[in-house]
Amino acid sequence: MANQFQPSTARALATNLGGPFTATLYASRTQLPITAWQQHFADAATGIDILVLAATFLFDTLDGFLDTLLAAAARGVQVRFLIGDPDTAATILRGEEEGIGEAVIARCRTSVELLAPHAGTPGCTSVPTTPRCTRQPSGSTTP
Repeated sequence: MANQFQPSTARALATNLGGPFTATLYASRTQLPITAWQQHFADAATGIDILVLAATFLFDTLDGFLDTLLAAAARGVQVRFLIGDPDTAATILRGEEEGIGEAVIARCRTSVELLAPHAGTPGCTSVPTTPRCTRQPSGSTTP
């Protein structure tokens, strides 16, 4: 793939299962084939950990994404989905940096709303997180 980043030092890495794997880095999440995302979540055996600001792209791009997570939890996979807190200066700053303003806040809230009904599902954890912010959004007077 032309948009893959394969450093010249790429080599097979040992896993805790004893077999090698080769790490592949992509310049953007959009370069990773949808089938790779789907297979990654569908084939999880022990855990799925997702730490994101909003991740609405997962719900929008992957058909049956929520059902895949619920099916994994039903077969004993620990599913943890941590979403950025929409009520923080860091989230506002991210919206400014991406040029989408408060849309990022809406995206965080959308993901929370989609996951909230399933937070009590055995094996599932959904927790808003607070991103670390080192600078304030423009016009902010609070530290």
